[in-house]
Amino acid sequence: MSIVATTSPDPLEDWESIPQLGPSPGRWFGVPATLLITAPTRAAAKELADTIATERLPRLLDFTVKGVQVLGRHQPDERQRRGAPAWTVEVILVLKAEGADEARRDVERVCRRDAGGSHLFLGFGAAHEIEDQERLSPMCRRLLASTVEVLVHHLREDLADIAAGEAFEDTWFLSDYLPSRFQDAYNLPFLERWVGKVETVGLKLLQYPNTYLACTAEELAAHAILADARANFDLLGETADGADLCDQLTEEIDVLDDCAFEDHDILMAFEDVPCPADNPAIVKMMGIANFTPDTWFTPFRDERAD
Repeated sequence: MSIVATTSPDPLEDWESIPQLGPSPGRWFGVPATLLITAPTRAAAKELADTIATERLPRLLDFTVKGVQVLGRHQPDERQRRGAPAWTVEVILVLKAEGADEARRDVERVCRRDAGGSHLFLGFGAAHEIEDQERLSPMCRRLLASTVEVLVHHLREDLADIAAGEAFEDTWFLSDYLPSRFQDAYNLPFLERWVGKVETVGLKLLQYPNTYLACTAEELAAHAILADARANFDLLGETADGADLCDQLTEEIDVLDDCAFEDHDILMAFEDVPCPADNPAIVKMMGIANFTPDTWFTPFRDERAD
């Protein structure tokens, strides 16, 4: 195997900005943010707003999205009248803060950094205290986001090596996170599709407690991400407060793990041959579904599939 020196993202590069240890202070607040979204119809505006709320805004990491509502068509000024229709959308952003003013300032500060071409923040309403929310801490959210960024970088390097003729078993990361027993099924388009799922699942994990893994490919992606996130704890153990930080992050990742997976059947694929899932009677008794690569992208539940 040839080793190519590359510059990869540093999972701990931005951790100085993460709140430090101890119980997360403050109370939960919801802050309404008004967005202007350009879309041909109200339904299209709602679909785009949902995409922004589930994919773009979670990347800002400081808060999570509680609700999205299309308020109505935006009344343009004279210069905008000839352009595409625009819609006013309200998004409720949830975060912890010491008080309502601080919550609103934090949301506005972060949103003003977002330069999305598909939407524009028009304004922010007053923050209102809400009941405690089950949310990952900003520290854990940044860990997950950084982990996914680094993992996808390395997986894409593996894809490039395979495209150049390298065997699956000689890859650095793909061979760790996909069971080798099925390697005959791993052609390049299949692997590229799975790496895309790693990126998708990275966002889904940030949506805790509403994380839903729609298929076996997403479960394998989540196992890879969480395994890498846990591996990063060792790096933190060498810092002054490393042990306490590891405990705090371990607890959050454990809770996320419990939420994300309905079962861990697919992990049997990593066992030596034969494994329990090779026995049809055991498969039927245990209700093991979508175990082999030909079914990995088949949704568990059609109504919730992506």
